[in-house]
Amino acid sequence: LLEKHPQAYQNVVDGRAEMDIDKRFHLGDVVECLSQNEAYSLIESLPVSLGRKALLEEFPDQEDFLSRQFSSHDEPTDGYQIKMVITYGIAEAQRSQMLGEVLNEGSVDTFGQLMLTSHDGDRIHLDHARFDPGKELHLQPGDYNCSLPEIDDMVDIAVRHGAVGAQVCGAGLGGSMMALVRTNRAEAVIEGMRKEYYEPAGIEEGVTVGMPVSGSGIL
Repeated sequence: LLEKHPQAYQNVVDGRAEMDIDKRFHLGDVVECLSQNEAYSLIESLPVSLGRKALLEEFPDQEDFLSRQFSSHDEPTDGYQIKMVITYGIAEAQRSQMLGEVLNEGSVDTFGQLMLTSHDGDRIHLDHARFDPGKELHLQPGDYNCSLPEIDDMVDIAVRHGAVGAQVCGAGLGGSMMALVRTNRAEAVIEGMRKEYYEPAGIEEGVTVGMPVSGSGIL
C-alpha cells in the first residue's frame, strides 16, 4: 500500500542508501525514515479492512502469495483489519526503537507502559480498536489480536497486584505472559496470580522469577 504514496516511499528509500528502489521494506523503516505526522498520514490513508476479493484485485501480482496465506484459514467475516494491524506494526517498531534509551535511563515505569500498550494491541477485542491521532505513536496499541482471554486475564491480575507492566510473550499460541515487577511487589503478584487465576482454574501454578542483568561485557 505504501507504493501508492511515492514521496513517502522515496523518503524511506532515501533513508536507507543500501536499499534498491524496488526492494520491499519493513514497517520498522517507516519510523526510522518518516516523521510521526508522515506516518500518521499513511495510516489514515489505509482502508479499515479488505476482503480476499479486494486484496486480490489490489495486488494482482501477489496472487500466488495471497492464495497460500488464504489456504491456511477461513476468511474473516469482517475482512482483514488492514489499518489497525499495520498501526500495531508501526507503533511496535517505534516502541522497540525507544527501548535502548529507556534501558539506559533505567526508566522502569516507561518500560512497563510500553509493555502494557503493546499487550493492549495483542488483546482479544470484542470491538476493533481505533486509531487515535491525538496520541503519540508509541502509545498507539493498534489491534493485532493475537492473545487469548486467559492471557489477558493474567495480565490484568498481575497489574492489579502491582506489576509495572505485563504482556503476552512467545512465538504464538498464547502460551505465556511476562510481567515486570519491582522486587518488593513480587510476592504480592505471585499470590494474586495464585488466588485469582491458578486456583480458580484448577491449573498447576507455573511462575518463574527472573532477575534482569546487564549482559556480557569487557572486564
